[in-house]
Parts: sequence; C-alpha cells; structure tokens
Amino acid sequence: MKFEDIYNKILEQLKQTCAGINENDIDGLIEEIFKSKKIFIGGAGRSLLMMRSLAMRLMQFGFNSYVVGDTTTPAIREGDLLILGTNSGETKNLKSYCAVAKENNARISVITSNPQSTIGKQADNVVVFNRIIDEEKIQSSGSTFEQSLLIFCDALIVKIYQTGRLGNEEVDKFIRIRHANLE
Repeated sequence: MKFEDIYNKILEQLKQTCAGINENDIDGLIEEIFKSKKIFIGGAGRSLLMMRSLAMRLMQFGFNSYVVGDTTTPAIREGDLLILGTNSGETKNLKSYCAVAKENNARISVITSNPQSTIGKQADNVVVFNRIIDEEKIQSSGSTFEQSLLIFCDALIVKIYQTGRLGNEEVDKFIRIRHANLE
C-alpha cells in the first residue's frame, strides 16, 4: 500500500472514531470545566501525551489546569475536576486516580471508547469514541484512539472558546498572553 493510501485510511478512521460523539456529553464536559476550581488531566502512555496538550491549552485559556504526576501538581479537592483520556478505561493507575478523586469529592470526566469500563462507570461525565471494527483497522486501536484524542481535545478547546465565556479577545492573542516564553 502506498504511503498516501495509508495516510488517507488513517484519516478516514479518525473521522469514524469521532463521528457521532454525543454533543450533550461534550457540553457536559465543558460545564464541568467551567465550574471547577482546579482541573487535573491524566492518562497513560501516549494517551497522556495527548492529554497534556489539553492541560496546556486550558492553562492558556486561564483555567487552573495540572497534569497528574507532575512535580508541581497540587492535591485534588472538592470542587475540582479530574479529566482522564483512556481507551480501555481499565488502566490500573487511572483507576487509582479515580478512587482518590472520589475520596476527595472531586468530579470525574472521562474520554474513552469503553463507557462500560470501571472508570467509565465511576465518571460523572463520559465522552465516548467509536471503536473501529477489527477487519477495517489499518493501525492499532491504541494509535487510533490517541490520535482521535488529540483532535478531540483541540476541537474541545475551540468549542470552549466559542462559548464566549472567556471574553472576546481573538483566540491567538488570548493564548499568547499565557503562552510559555522561556522556550
């Protein structure tokens, strides 16, 4: 198969993964973000790398966002939100994060392709990705989920901005105010 065909097939499958995500679930996640004092972002492996991009953009939009496990991440408390990106919803350390969040009366949102998972059932808000049927897959389910997660997080940021609740600055100017300058 030619590279261009592989590339186009991957893009097609990413589109399938995110097709039909429930708009109410997205709106629920956005409401959770706006009403939270602090937002904790988590995942494992490559999913965590994608979720880090969400934490960065939320910070640039003026939210108090932290990546779970970083040395400067504070304790989670009541009024806070834990957002996890997990394909399986069964990753051991992420289940542990949920337990700590629940013990501290924090809210939990999860982005997953397995809403019936342990984490999916514990979450207050669940955003569900479609799974690609095995015969149609061109890459691993993990890769498709992770790539879809990155695109979803960027689309979520656009939707947050479009709520108008952040002010009326032009988006690039809004981000630039808090963008890292020690690079």
